[in-house]
Amino acid sequence: MSNSHPLKNNIALIAGISLPVLLVIVFWIATAIPRMTVADPQYDMIYSADYYDHNGPFKGTISLEVRDGGLRATYHSTDSQRLRSTPRIYYFDVSSGSTHELSLNIPTDLQDGQELAIPEASGLELSKKSIAPDGYSFDGSYSSRSGFFFFNSGYRYRGLIRKDGRAVKIPTHGHQYQGNLRFLAWVVQSNQP
Repeated sequence: MSNSHPLKNNIALIAGISLPVLLVIVFWIATAIPRMTVADPQYDMIYSADYYDHNGPFKGTISLEVRDGGLRATYHSTDSQRLRSTPRIYYFDVSSGSTHELSLNIPTDLQDGQELAIPEASGLELSKKSIAPDGYSFDGSYSSRSGFFFFNSGYRYRGLIRKDGRAVKIPTHGHQYQGNLRFLAWVVQSNQP
């Protein structure tokens, strides 16, 4: 009859089970602490995503910029048949955690250098500083989705706003983004009804 203790005989089995569980708990705590200690974001954000329409109604590109506290869109013509870039503009509402697309009025008779209307952006006071007044910043990363072992199941663009270890995911708006996510501005004040 053996006097040895069952725990002593099965130390490798106990370590093999308890260490992964302990590691999961440590990672969970490491991600939960910033969510509990860092304040929620306070400022809405406007960003854009590239959208290439090879059968679009015009030849050229539309550039976006924040100037004099407002969002401006400008058409630039090109002779290239292949380059038809119309950015999609998105508004991220931090209070509801939702995103909606802002409409861009594109007339049929475009002239080079013509400024285009963005009705939903009128009445917004915008800041193009990379860090919001509450300390959050935009991260429009290009990431891969992992698949089974070494097989990759694709790449995608994702948007986050970050502060002190906390990350808030920006939801997609019904489709995968076709190109780079680009930060445009923080909404400092809204004069809309």
